[in-house]
Amino acid sequence: MFPPPVAGPVVPAKPTIDISKFTPQTCCGPSGLPVQKGQMWQTGCDVCTCNGTSGKTQCVPRHCEKEIICKKDERRVLRKPGKSCCGYCEPLTCRHNGIEHKLGATFKDGENPCITYRCDTTGLTVNVKSCPNQQFCTKSRRSYDPDGCCYSCDTSCKPVPAKVGITAEYGHERQKTNCSAIIAMTKCSGECEHVLSYDKKEDKVVNMCKCCKATHTETRDADLACENGMTKTYKYKHITTCKCIPCTSYNDKI
Repeated sequence: MFPPPVAGPVVPAKPTIDISKFTPQTCCGPSGLPVQKGQMWQTGCDVCTCNGTSGKTQCVPRHCEKEIICKKDERRVLRKPGKSCCGYCEPLTCRHNGIEHKLGATFKDGENPCITYRCDTTGLTVNVKSCPNQQFCTKSRRSYDPDGCCYSCDTSCKPVPAKVGITAEYGHERQKTNCSAIIAMTKCSGECEHVLSYDKKEDKVVNMCKCCKATHTETRDADLACENGMTKTYKYKHITTCKCIPCTSYNDKI
């Protein structure tokens, strides 16, 4: 059997030491390196301080002493790191489709030549050009104004040659004979515009059509060859001038 243990001297335990109390608190600085507590530095438009208690960085906006006052044609930019931390004034501009336009500038719409914009202090002002009594015709006959908005229609109404076969009967009942000839006459040919107008009395849009018609003629003679070997003089109206005129107001008996 073993002898009972003998009590030895009592050794006091060593106290636990909090080394954090002796380690200086640091923060992550602007370049990624540690900075000591209480140290201050500027990052952009902010003034930062290392908080020694929490070890965190605290940043506040930089204090500006002067108030920025801009003109009517300027606007105030509060902060722009790298240029001004206390604000500055810059000229007013208008942005349209990603493009900046200066104050007072005018420019056309990229898709509609009848629309013009103006850059004002209140923003973009839109002006739509009107085309009174606008005619309508195929694109091949359109002549546009310098703005490329309104257009007029090129008319091709004019006299053109036309060969017409004429047959006439002459003589008495028992001595009748047929006389004929192919005569080189003229006729009116060409396109005319169609005009849309608003009738206030009827409160509706009226489509006014125009037709290519003769406006001047002259009397000419032609010789007809008869079956009995003789010739007869035939008088007819030869068209000398044509013009586009309203179809409903024209007298076809000219």
